[in-house]
Amino acid sequence: MSVEIYGTLGPACADAATLAQMIDAGMTGIRLNLSHMTLREAQPYLDAVRAAERESGRSIGLLLDMQGPELRVGRIREPMVLEEGARVVLGEGGIPLPEEALCAVTKGQVILLDDGKLRLRAESANCALVERRGVLRSRKSAALPGVEISLPAMTAQDRENLELAPSCGVTAVMQPFVRNADDLKTGRAAMNERGARGSACLPRSKTAAAWTLFRSCCRTRTRSSLRAAISATPCRSGSFPPYRNALPRPAGRAAHRSWS
Repeated sequence: MSVEIYGTLGPACADAATLAQMIDAGMTGIRLNLSHMTLREAQPYLDAVRAAERESGRSIGLLLDMQGPELRVGRIREPMVLEEGARVVLGEGGIPLPEEALCAVTKGQVILLDDGKLRLRAESANCALVERRGVLRSRKSAALPGVEISLPAMTAQDRENLELAPSCGVTAVMQPFVRNADDLKTGRAAMNERGARGSACLPRSKTAAAWTLFRSCCRTRTRSSLRAAISATPCRSGSFPPYRNALPRPAGRAAHRSWS
């Protein structure tokens, strides 16, 4: 069975020499995380990838890991140091939570930031007490445990990134936080509209509930792609790893397909 090996493109390897070494060591593709930047802002990284391809004499796949329907704090000019016991403003003039989250905050609601590194408890709709200290930076995750918030499968930024993808040589798209079959259909439709009908769409999720939905509604081809995606994704306890072997193995090695 052939294996695709993807590295993650970031500051530690964003130069042509380092990337060329990674390609020579067997890397067949590069993942670009667009949770914290746009594809336009990532152009210097992409230039380094193309330079590395020329240096190594081999081309590699380019996988876009999209933003997806996750709550995130907005832009923060400077990192915010949140001390335990301090009171903070939620929304304008304080922690820039998205409107969907602010509308759902009630007294006593727990608010987790940056994958749970920081914990707040709401005292009102626009004020919270810091229960676990930390430093908050722009675009970190936000969660309201126990509250279901309806979010679109793709953000405006995701759609903007897909518009630019054809000119960047993208070979596959990873759609994160997939919750059901409709999310997959929305993602695939958006890709098809932008000329990516033959490119791979890899769903990614980290919850057991999502696994149940995938088993009931995903086709074999999608489950095969899902296997490849989750096998390369570190998951916390209680998520996907126990189910990996239940997914069918992909047949053969998928060739890289550029957008055209």
